[in-house]
Amino acid sequence: MAHRISTADAEEAQNFISAHLAPVKLQLGPGVQQLRFDATALRSSEFQLLDSSVSAGVSLVPQAAPDTVIVRLGMSGVMRAEGARLTEHAGPNELLLYAARSGKRLIFDSDHHDLALVLPGEEVRHRVQDLTGQAMALPLDFMIRLDDGKPVAAALFCLGTAIRAGLSGSAPLLHSPIGLRRYRDALVGLMLAAIGMDRIASLAGPVASLAAIDVARAEDYMRLNAGNAIGVSDVAEALGISMRSLQYGFRKHRQTHPLAVLQRMRLEGLREDILANPSRSIADVAPRWGFTHLGRLSKQYQEAFGERPSVTARRARG
Repeated sequence: MAHRISTADAEEAQNFISAHLAPVKLQLGPGVQQLRFDATALRSSEFQLLDSSVSAGVSLVPQAAPDTVIVRLGMSGVMRAEGARLTEHAGPNELLLYAARSGKRLIFDSDHHDLALVLPGEEVRHRVQDLTGQAMALPLDFMIRLDDGKPVAAALFCLGTAIRAGLSGSAPLLHSPIGLRRYRDALVGLMLAAIGMDRIASLAGPVASLAAIDVARAEDYMRLNAGNAIGVSDVAEALGISMRSLQYGFRKHRQTHPLAVLQRMRLEGLREDILANPSRSIADVAPRWGFTHLGRLSKQYQEAFGERPSVTARRARG
């Protein structure tokens, strides 16, 4: 559901941010007499989004330490995040990624516009545990600045604008639980890629398994690229590890081969495509997921889901 505000009242702006992001105290910058605050807050079951613009310099001082992780995508103007041990600046096409409890104050200059995406800290902790095979030993505490020249930052900008579009207007994402979960998983994966594997391993403690981390990274990469013509060697190259290490990791932590996991993801992608577009022929949809032999596909699909692709399409058509 979308909530919007356009106000010149600092207290109204403060209350809106506190209600839709986290409790804050909004303070006008030195010499600021007038304020214009425009914002749209969008919320789903998986994450929150705040798209906001401010005409004058203000600062936001947290009044609580929520257990959330926030990525702020700078569209215009400059923002500064002050933490207990670190201060970071971010301008247009730069982002700040931080644990909410790490930030002590956010300062925005005039004519600032940014897009904030917020995830529960629990989601990040679960993902770290999946990556490392053990629960986090340390609390979430980090603050990172990236510019969109880095691939992971560029991907976060693309994902953020896609989420905003999916939750706006008729909000098609709200009607797709699978889509919401996919966006959430991609958002968590990109956040952790930005944090870096060394820091993730340190959050989980000194005995975190790098093989488990590589497997989870490989699964993220395969999930995002299942519709592309990639093989296991492409996955290993993207991760910067050897084929042997990748295969060892999957045998140890998934008791299977990476190719089998990639094939399953492609079958699941095809099934979602069929359910979303039941009037299209299987011959039209299948090549998008790398299936060119329909007879072989039908057998693999039935083994995975207990029915042929044509039956899935017929059921979806009603």
